[in-house]
Amino acid sequence: MSNDVFRVDVVGAERFTATSRRAVKDIEELRAGNERASERVATTARTLAPRLTGTLAGSVFAEVEPDRFIVGTPLLYGSVQEFGAVRINVPARPWLRPALEDNQGFTLDALKEDVQRALDRIKGE
Repeated sequence: MSNDVFRVDVVGAERFTATSRRAVKDIEELRAGNERASERVATTARTLAPRLTGTLAGSVFAEVEPDRFIVGTPLLYGSVQEFGAVRINVPARPWLRPALEDNQGFTLDALKEDVQRALDRIKGE
């Protein structure tokens, strides 16, 4: 056997690794897109919420986490309105799911923009 040794140096490997890590973090934390989408869905939910006093619509909140968003209400009767309650003769009046469905395209576009921005960072650095 020969004692020949091959050495390969990858020029720019550290820069690539650092850029890739930042891009992965950006993709994992789709915060900007989630913020835009959550506010849009919450606004629609407030509009679609069944109204007697406006309390349900006023209770709608949007919460953004690094990889998702939550739109909802802390009021128990929000789910009763959404899904109905057979035992107490309340029909379903969906308002939250339609708010998300109505904004599905906007939500996907907002998240695509964040992913594209992360990919552009990889290309540009």
